[in-house]
Amino acid sequence: LGTTYVTCVASDEAGNDSEACSFEVVVTDDEPPTETCPTNMSETTATGSSASDDTTFAVTTSDNVDVTDVTCTLSGATTVSVTMTESPEDVWSSSLVNFNLGTTYVTCVASDEAGNDSEACSFEVVVTDDEPPTETCPTDMSKTTASGSSASEDTTFAVTTSDNVDVTEVTC
Repeated sequence: LGTTYVTCVASDEAGNDSEACSFEVVVTDDEPPTETCPTNMSETTATGSSASDDTTFAVTTSDNVDVTDVTCTLSGATTVSVTMTESPEDVWSSSLVNFNLGTTYVTCVASDEAGNDSEACSFEVVVTDDEPPTETCPTDMSKTTASGSSASEDTTFAVTTSDNVDVTEVTC
């Protein structure tokens, strides 16, 4: 890879040398790297959070010259910036990511030192909420019947709820 300068001189049996001629041999790399993304991932929300615990992923690369960069773009539920670091050789690991509840689409591209880019590989990270909501009911109530009725007057009360994601319904 690069430029090699070649100089040639012809000699005959009498010891006579020709004028030197020279030329360059330029070797370029037009072979893009390849990469392998992980399979789709499933995570659950961290306790009390609507995102996963710190999560990492790795992309494996291969090329005839050194891969210099792997860039991963996140879209969907999570759209943070991810830093990829090579360690060990040809394995690029992500910085810590807290994936949001829902589906995040991850698309990665590797680049080599000659400026060639791989075809993109992609995978999904699906984060589900397995933490049930909590509720606090009001204290017991004593009501008397309404005049001339066997039922009490209309009674109102409030149930307090808490969850790592929005509570959508309380049924009593």
